[in-house]
Amino acid sequence: SIVEPTESEILTHAAQLSSWYSHPENMRLMTATDPMAPGEVVAFYREGRAAGDRLFLIFNRGELVGDADFRGIRDDRAEFAIMVGPMAHQGRGIGTGATSALHHAGFLQLGLRHVVLSVSKHNEAALRLYRKVAYQIDTSAYAADCADHPDDVTMSVTPERFYRLFPEIGAKVSVFYR
Repeated sequence: SIVEPTESEILTHAAQLSSWYSHPENMRLMTATDPMAPGEVVAFYREGRAAGDRLFLIFNRGELVGDADFRGIRDDRAEFAIMVGPMAHQGRGIGTGATSALHHAGFLQLGLRHVVLSVSKHNEAALRLYRKVAYQIDTSAYAADCADHPDDVTMSVTPERFYRLFPEIGAKVSVFYR
């Protein structure tokens, strides 16, 4: 399941998220330069909410396995990011499933028409995931502005490309906002 967390849920899971954000391999793949303390995770969520971002926690069989967000939402555009934290859960389809469900909700309920992301060119698993959900290389100025680092790959997806790949997703995914 995927939830927009309450303040209480953020506080409950901040230490776990911090450990994943600060894991050396995750940091390398996310091109992070500094570990993220639990208090910084809480601040990230609070600041994101205040800015109008939509932040989510991802659970698999009741266990927290990651987070994702649509950030920088302006009109019908946003930037997307996702992390499946535990190494044992990476590469098992959780990220693809969560990304698909969140994009369905983003297009349908948030009215997004253009979603971009920035990913390390060395993060081959993430590049495969994004291609599976219809992302393509995007060298536009808008995408470039979202790049975290100059050598990152920028990609984007539109509802038209997404629903060509997932025409039946509406019958399989229900998203509820609280």
